[in-house]
Amino acid sequence: MGVLAAVLDLALTFLPLAVSLDMLFSAPYSKVEESFNTQAAHDLLFWFGDAAEYDHHAFPGVVPRTFLGSIGLAAMAAPASLVTQVLGWPRLSSQLAVRVCMAVAVWAALVQLARALRRREGSAASRVFLLALASAPHLPFYASRTLPNTFAMAACAVATALWVDSSHLADWDDASLTSLWWACAWFVASTMWFRCDTLVMLAPALLSALLAGRVGFLRLSGWGLVLGAGALLVTVVVDSALWGRWLWPEGSVFLFNAVQNRSSEWGTSPWHCWALPAPVVGVAALPWAR
Repeated sequence: MGVLAAVLDLALTFLPLAVSLDMLFSAPYSKVEESFNTQAAHDLLFWFGDAAEYDHHAFPGVVPRTFLGSIGLAAMAAPASLVTQVLGWPRLSSQLAVRVCMAVAVWAALVQLARALRRREGSAASRVFLLALASAPHLPFYASRTLPNTFAMAACAVATALWVDSSHLADWDDASLTSLWWACAWFVASTMWFRCDTLVMLAPALLSALLAGRVGFLRLSGWGLVLGAGALLVTVVVDSALWGRWLWPEGSVFLFNAVQNRSSEWGTSPWHCWALPAPVVGVAALPWAR
């Protein structure tokens, strides 16, 4: 049983990645929502230091977006991209390399969360989680898509794994506080860099730690100031240099969508796009309710 269990765990671990890569190569082209990060990764790989040639100067989009995720993807994909350039393959091959790296990064983050669930709830919970990841069509499909949401999902998966680890360790234990600190760091990075609305995931994690007495209010406030300032400094310095003006991209997104309420300028869908699927999904979910 030990060998069979190990084989099962290995297969389930790689199953979400296999499904995601299958979807990637079945639908290799990008959607318009991915255009900024896809083009930014392209420019970093092919133009590198010649920032004047970067696509965002001609096509800035509705709001500015951060380069931080694209820089990470370009660094991961650079060896494969270099090989494709030497071999004279079309640039689509470099785009596929970038998207494979995106899928691997998301998969690695979710596997870390699965392992945290195993440590807390046991192997059955981890296996069900991995099976759910592989069988839900949206997640494997979007795991290789260079959307801000996808970068945020990876960061939040790592943060959640660290939070889960911190929550079942001894109160005030150094390892527990370290895991909680890194969880906060990943949540803050996701909020400040990719999706400001992931703040709604950070808040419950911090509140639960505070109410459980795992960390004091002053220490938690200090963490927030340090991590928030650090994450803000990184994005402002990097993105201002590449955009050619001082800015905080995700702050601009929050201002455009939440403060100025101009999100409809991104486009709208008729009401029934959301109203009709909801009852169907609700009924389908009933067997799983408890």
